[in-house]
Amino acid sequence: MPFWNLLVVVVVGVSIVEAVSTPTFVVLPRHVVAKSGGTASLHCSAVGHQPLNYWWTRNSQKFSSPNVVFHSNGTLQLVIVATTDAAEYQCFANNSIGSVASNVVDLEIAVLGVFSSRSSPVVSVAHGSYSVLPCNTPTSVPKAAVTWFRDGVIVDLDSRGSKAMMTLEDELVISPADSGASYKCVAENKILNIKKTSDDVFLSLLGMPVIQSLQILYGLEDTQVVLGSTAVFQCIVVNSLVPTIQWRKDGSSSLPSPRIHSDENDRKLVITNAMVSDGGVYKCLSGGKTASARLTVLAPPVIHSGPQDSITAIGATVYLTCNTSGVPTPSVSWFKNGVELSGVATVNTGLVHSLKLTNVHESDNGAYQCRSSNEAGIAFASAAVIVQAFPPTFTQGGKLQSNIIAFRTSATTLPCSAIGSPPPTYKWLFRDLPLVAGSNLQVLQAGSLAIGSVQLKNAGKYTCIATNQKGSIRQSTILAVYTETAFADDVTTVYGLAGDLVVLSCQVRYDSRLYIRVQWTKNELQVKTVVGKVTVSGHDLVFHNVTVGDGGDYDCSVSTQLSAEGRSKNVIRRTVQLLLQEPPSPPQNVEVTSKARTAVLLKWQAPESDGNAKNSLFYFIEYNSSISREFVRSSTQTDARTARISGLHPYVEYQFRVVASNDVGESNPSYLSRAIRTLPDSPTSSPLNLKTLVNPDSPEDSFVVVWGPTPSPGVNGPVVEYHVEYRQENGSKPDSWTRVAVNGSSLNVSLTSLGVYKLYLLRIRVVNSEGVGPWSDEYRALTGELPPFDPPEIERVNALGAYSLRLEFTPPRRDTHNGILRGFKVWYWPNDPAVTQIPADRHELTVSSPQASVAIISNLNPNTKYNLVMVAYNNAGNSPVSLREQQITAEAKPGSVTNVEFNQDVVNGEISVRWNPPGQQVGTITKYFISYQQVGDIAGKTLTVDGNVQFVVLSGIQSDAAYNVSIQAASSVGEGALWTTAIEFGKGRPGPPIGVRVIIVDNQPTVSWMPGSDGGSEIIGYKVEYSQRDNSEWQLYSRDISSSTSEVTLPAHLLDGGASEYEFRVAVRNRLGFGSPTVAQEASGQQRRLHCDP
Repeated sequence: MPFWNLLVVVVVGVSIVEAVSTPTFVVLPRHVVAKSGGTASLHCSAVGHQPLNYWWTRNSQKFSSPNVVFHSNGTLQLVIVATTDAAEYQCFANNSIGSVASNVVDLEIAVLGVFSSRSSPVVSVAHGSYSVLPCNTPTSVPKAAVTWFRDGVIVDLDSRGSKAMMTLEDELVISPADSGASYKCVAENKILNIKKTSDDVFLSLLGMPVIQSLQILYGLEDTQVVLGSTAVFQCIVVNSLVPTIQWRKDGSSSLPSPRIHSDENDRKLVITNAMVSDGGVYKCLSGGKTASARLTVLAPPVIHSGPQDSITAIGATVYLTCNTSGVPTPSVSWFKNGVELSGVATVNTGLVHSLKLTNVHESDNGAYQCRSSNEAGIAFASAAVIVQAFPPTFTQGGKLQSNIIAFRTSATTLPCSAIGSPPPTYKWLFRDLPLVAGSNLQVLQAGSLAIGSVQLKNAGKYTCIATNQKGSIRQSTILAVYTETAFADDVTTVYGLAGDLVVLSCQVRYDSRLYIRVQWTKNELQVKTVVGKVTVSGHDLVFHNVTVGDGGDYDCSVSTQLSAEGRSKNVIRRTVQLLLQEPPSPPQNVEVTSKARTAVLLKWQAPESDGNAKNSLFYFIEYNSSISREFVRSSTQTDARTARISGLHPYVEYQFRVVASNDVGESNPSYLSRAIRTLPDSPTSSPLNLKTLVNPDSPEDSFVVVWGPTPSPGVNGPVVEYHVEYRQENGSKPDSWTRVAVNGSSLNVSLTSLGVYKLYLLRIRVVNSEGVGPWSDEYRALTGELPPFDPPEIERVNALGAYSLRLEFTPPRRDTHNGILRGFKVWYWPNDPAVTQIPADRHELTVSSPQASVAIISNLNPNTKYNLVMVAYNNAGNSPVSLREQQITAEAKPGSVTNVEFNQDVVNGEISVRWNPPGQQVGTITKYFISYQQVGDIAGKTLTVDGNVQFVVLSGIQSDAAYNVSIQAASSVGEGALWTTAIEFGKGRPGPPIGVRVIIVDNQPTVSWMPGSDGGSEIIGYKVEYSQRDNSEWQLYSRDISSSTSEVTLPAHLLDGGASEYEFRVAVRNRLGFGSPTVAQEASGQQRRLHCDP
């Protein structure tokens, strides 16, 4: 790019061009609809170099009017809008650069026309068909909002299942059509706030009702919308009460975005904030019918990068570039100062449009606009073009110094560059005479003088002259030539060992007219001298006792007075590397290149650092294995980077590492090689841990042989199979082994059909892909047991009192044990003639000593006959059952009597009492003792009755007096437990319960109650009875309900399948007996009801 295209400010002496910018619109005018007689405003606004001025055109002509106010911010205001103000308007902005024009917009006057008369007030359609009622919407600016009414009520268009639909052309579709109603449409202009109403139209149905086939009345229409706006497709389906409508896009089964959705009745598809990707073919489907249309989303033009301001010189070529895009592809036109350019050179490449201005002059100055437009909108970008003319001026980089130093044989350039318009030409003088250019002297295009190889004869005065149409300027310099300073040798690396005397040399050759200065630095810091450690001798740096920390790069810098004066870059530098020997770094990339059964070949790469070794490195090889993770160093030592390692084991996984060694020491080990496995060989070991296990699910004449893997080394290869051999220890020849081959993936095998409880010898060997291994040591194993063949024999059973029995027995013969006898089991149960088999709920006593012959059974019931059998058992199970024996335990003292009841009233000083025998029968009851004594008396009475009597009359009883009463049963063993109570005779029986409720759920009744009067003595229980309503006979459910209970649930089977109504009643029991029952409570077995007494 020519230098003048970059110019912003011209130096003093010529006209100064300030940094300015052309006007650029930030607010563009928009279409306006105004109310006649109202006010209206059109807005535009621009930014740019101030001051900015605006004007407007109407129908492409400048205008003014007392009714129009032009504001300084660009706004055009119509104070009172007239119909003549309807026109096209355009805004212009201007500053010192030029003018720019906006887009053209319309101002329209709001209007609402009148409805046209209908040709007929009646619309007739076939019965069962649909109807279409046109609105004939009047002309309106803006478009009128339409509402339909039926008999004065707004027609429901939105509810789910609504029969009425309004088309995008404001027609009302009713499917199916109805009759007897009047319809009309109302058009409203929102700006004028005016409504107008059409004539009424009546809907009439003709003929008999018929079923019409479903059809899509209005198909979809291709639609174009602007990016970001809303698109609407309408699908009106008729001849279906509630049509099912589905929407699809481009053949997919669903809509691709939540922005694309249908209304309540699926009649409209609404696409909000439309994007370019929303374009495509949309379909509505209903009842096998299909309608489709294409949506095209238009994108307004976007100018990604517009033209740039250009300040240039006369005769230059200027390109103004506009990079723009849109849908459809926008067209681009160029404007200068608001006027469209025609017949100009343009270059268009894809989205990039360029305006080419060639051989520019000052008449090309101005504001240029790129306008990009398509159907969706318009975009502008602007830039300034400023063409200048001024005399030459040397640039900052093109100025000559008063003195310039160069060195012999070096190349140098005397700078001379200037700016001017038009561009200047250059002329050089040497010693005030025109310079003759040649192979060693060349004037460059930009004005500078290049000397290819400076010689002493080139020293002297040089003058540069720059000239154009506006004037001429010159500048001079003196060139001095010296011999270049250089190092006397090329030593850049010095070796040393810790503790050595090391010298770093910095000897130089230089011009005798100059003096030199030498400086040593390390890491850009000056080296500090320390007496006896680091010193400078002449130009050399000396280390008297070098250490590892002294190693590194040292820079020797040599300068002269020329460099000190800043007149020339007369400084030379050299880096001398001080290398101190140290152990090498680890070797790299160790890998196995070949392998055998007991050896491998290795290779590796040299270490990154050899530790500055003077001699070749030596390498040691170390390895570990899957046998041991400890590293072993091989005896192999080599100066090559390959090695053969032998003495390894077959089929073992190894990893290798290498250690490098130099004169100073050894490196750290390298990274491990990839693990490899040596080649296989025949086994040299047998499997470990041979033993047998007994499988409880297998026959007793078998066992499972298990073993562990063959150790490595020893297995020496992938296992193919195992050989398991066995023979009976006694009764078979030493070489009569039976062999079983087992798959190599298994570590067990089942041996079957052996003898029961026999001793066997076993051995095993492994077979791999290369051969057979040695046999293992022999292992002894017993086969499993069977349950004993014979049971023990019961000799006798004796009772040891009321609660124990002694059983004597003979164990089975030893040859029937079938294994190790563990003991015996005694099974016993109370005798029940109905039970002929050994019951599952029998009792069991285990005798765990195989030498026992006596068993004691405890915790038995008195006076009870027991059945007894025995079995012997070993690890395999129980023997058959012995013959059954029976024995009766002795009697015990009886328990307390139960269910004691007294009659309610004292009659002639007497009262009767009843009871039931004790609950547990521990023997034969021989008699009962009944004692009673009035509270406060010293003496009482005792009555005795036979054991088969449970009733007695107590005499001498005083009514309303309290007595202590006891009853005791006796047997041949002795007197039993005493039953006692305190009772006040004559108080009466208890009253009925209260609050009785019956709930029947799923044919299962629940009866609940609360206690009533206790009748003067303790409540001891309840009874519940039930009866069908049409049957007077009461059935007892239970009379032994506990006194602590207040609710019982009867089983469902008591009711007759829920087919009848039932009654329930409850009675309370105290020491005098049961009281009167409750009033019958009704409940139905077919219902879930709650019944309660009043």
